[in-house]
Amino acid sequence: MRCIIAVDKSFGGNLGQQDIRNLPGLGGDPNTTPLEDVKVWSSYSKAVGLKYGGEKCITEQTPLRIINNMQDGYVTAINLDTGEIGHSVVMQKVILQTATKISGKQVETFLYYVMDPSGGYYHKISRNMIINAKNVFYIWR
Repeated sequence: MRCIIAVDKSFGGNLGQQDIRNLPGLGGDPNTTPLEDVKVWSSYSKAVGLKYGGEKCITEQTPLRIINNMQDGYVTAINLDTGEIGHSVVMQKVILQTATKISGKQVETFLYYVMDPSGGYYHKISRNMIINAKNVFYIWR
């Protein structure tokens, strides 16, 4: 829920939790009824006039698609696999880090940073966390 609020704010909106629950096809008590991520992003994007797409079959290419889509102005939300249920985060930035080994060889690594709405903080996630995610969603104008 907080991911949707954060994404909505990034597009200039001001939806609250009850506004999201009132979107077509959602509803329920926020204390007892979890929302299914595909329904939430679909309903939200239709209601506010944004486009959305996603990936259910995450592959080794997904992290690169995330980078390319972010460069094109897409907001990316990821439903990380935390066991029985997922945990949604929003991509904040991707940094290309270049390191030089003692041998002189340069190695490039992408560092993926997300906003975690459960605590309101930013942290780094691994490429493997992306590849093992339940779903990845792209939202754009």
